[in-house]
Amino acid sequence: MISLYALTDARVALPPGLRAVACESFLAIVADVEQVPVITETALRNHDANVRALSAISEAILPARFGSVVADEPELVDALEARTATLVDALRLVKGMDQMTLRVFGPSVSEPLTNPAAADRSGTDYMLERQRALQTETEVDEIAQLRALLAPLIHGERTERHAAPPLIGSVYHLVIRGQSKAYGTVVREAASQLAPIRVAVSGPWPPYAFAPEAIR
Repeated sequence: MISLYALTDARVALPPGLRAVACESFLAIVADVEQVPVITETALRNHDANVRALSAISEAILPARFGSVVADEPELVDALEARTATLVDALRLVKGMDQMTLRVFGPSVSEPLTNPAAADRSGTDYMLERQRALQTETEVDEIAQLRALLAPLIHGERTERHAAPPLIGSVYHLVIRGQSKAYGTVVREAASQLAPIRVAVSGPWPPYAFAPEAIR
């Protein structure tokens, strides 16, 4: 069995226990395993340590979800090459980039949506409200002011809305490697302007949030 750790765009000197499987337009970094890895804190830390080591020596890396296992190389190559266009685009996006993560805390400013089943709602109204509902599930508009300040540093963004107050959402940004300190400085200097919203910044990380669903 083969456990997938990441995809990279070029050959690098790999950490012990890992090897590269060549696909059409990228490399899959894998380890040979006898069974599906069991989720433990130690196993997760080891997986992350390998991904970090790969990120430190790779221009472009897409981390894979822990426990991504296939039977053999042909199955792995077939599965990945069926998604070549998506994966190549993602590798281009993250090349030379680190991920910075913002955790956003505080009261939500979003308003409750009108019940789409109400009798006086038209089909168009219903569709518009469904669209707004889907946006609310992912957007984190509470940091619009901070996002504007960070804009010169941001080269990609992913957001997640959370229903676990006081955590409102998570925002993931791609920044050019070496600019994480500048990013953190902007966040800290803007903190007082965001009240009652609070943000916690962490990173730089490998671009976990920017890996396509095919491997995430």
